[in-house]
Amino acid sequence: MAIELPDVTEVEAAAANWRDSQPRFRALLERYGNLPQALRHFGLLLWEKGLTQDAANVLIGAVALTPQDAALWSDLSGALHAGDRLADAAYCMAESLLRDHAQALSWLRLGTLRATLGEVEGAEQAYKTALALDANLADARLSLGLFYFGLKRFPEAAQHLKIALAETATPNPQVQACYGQALAHAGDFAEAAEALLRAARLDPENRVVMEKAAQARFIADLIAGASPEDASLGCLAWPGMTGKDAAKISRQAFHLLSAYGHTQAALGLGEARLTSEPDDPELNYILSILRGEPVTRAPDHYVASHFDQFAEQFDKQLTGVLGYSAFKPLAALAESHAGPLARVLDLGCGTGLAGPFLAKPGRHVIGVDLSARMLEKARAGGCYDSLLNAEAVAYLATQTASFDLIFAADVLIYVGELGDLLRNAAQALVAGGLFAFTIETNTGADIALMPSGRFAHALDYVLAQATEADFTTVATHEIQLRYETTGFVTGHLILLRRV
Repeated sequence: MAIELPDVTEVEAAAANWRDSQPRFRALLERYGNLPQALRHFGLLLWEKGLTQDAANVLIGAVALTPQDAALWSDLSGALHAGDRLADAAYCMAESLLRDHAQALSWLRLGTLRATLGEVEGAEQAYKTALALDANLADARLSLGLFYFGLKRFPEAAQHLKIALAETATPNPQVQACYGQALAHAGDFAEAAEALLRAARLDPENRVVMEKAAQARFIADLIAGASPEDASLGCLAWPGMTGKDAAKISRQAFHLLSAYGHTQAALGLGEARLTSEPDDPELNYILSILRGEPVTRAPDHYVASHFDQFAEQFDKQLTGVLGYSAFKPLAALAESHAGPLARVLDLGCGTGLAGPFLAKPGRHVIGVDLSARMLEKARAGGCYDSLLNAEAVAYLATQTASFDLIFAADVLIYVGELGDLLRNAAQALVAGGLFAFTIETNTGADIALMPSGRFAHALDYVLAQATEADFTTVATHEIQLRYETTGFVTGHLILLRRV
């Protein structure tokens, strides 16, 4: 949004008032004999005193008198930034750069403003321009690396953070830790272990960084061919590491090895864990995938156990760390094509994240989930008229023309062949009822079982199965479902209508 500049007469009138009421401004006028320069100096003095709004008003007057002065626009941007007027500050910095493009430091500041405002493309372009103008601008290099880290673009983050650290005389432990984590997320566990160890040595009281370093070393050793037993002994050799810590690292490493495609190392670690955890549902399920055994759907006991354990931190982990929010646009999509919805089923409702978006006056909303602990969380939210502990496909088979809308966010990823689910959903809906759901999208085979234990489906396969189950397709939209270990997961919002 543009800053509205006053006309010259308004500025001159304001300046006359300041001259009469502000001895310092009067002295500046006498010193410079030039109104724009006096206003600039006066504005900077007010900013220095923390009077950011007054400073901005004075500097706006100076800019109005000499709008081609790039430095004045930059000063105004700084005062607005200090006053938390970030969008206005970004606008003014861009105006400054229109008049003097070759200001590397100003491009850096513009990048920071745009990043704070969530303007991803603009921020990236500003940081890159700063570096193109001055390749030795260390703060620009560091800012771009941390910016990419925040976007989970880890290979690019590691590239820039490595250079930034090499150019810094006094290493920052937090930056060093970010570099190590970026390497780990990029799958370079050996280099990550070294980087994280350096971070741990810079900040020896930081147990989190020490554990991440130990985990990266543990994974790197397994990839290099070490036995699980030897890798565990190496893990225990780290300062302050306990058997409980080592067991936690082993559990996490098993999933990371699988996710990054290190199948043999994951199999070896998983088989070793079976000796002490023979009945672990998650371990057994992922091992069956790694062995190549035929799997048609995630076992009920695995899903229930996994989400029971996950219930306490589910909302924070899923929406915060993984960036999952598909339930919001999915609910909006359903509402945009719906008539009256008297009865709504939230299938696989989990902790009830979608509840506030589905519960409306006059509606009866039912939630169904396999995890009893997730249902406890959903119950506390107060959005559901009833909550049932049941498996999705089996529950739908018991219903006939019961719902106007079936809503299933992140549910079909636990089912391989979708025929039964779609047929049962059609049976459970009234004629003209809607089925809104998400899929993790696969561009190859109709059904793909992922290392995560979830299923990805080809969009054409899903829509063909839907047609056979007496649905018509209302809408499909591609989205990013969540962030996984190796990158963002592409999915689709799908809305069907029962014939």
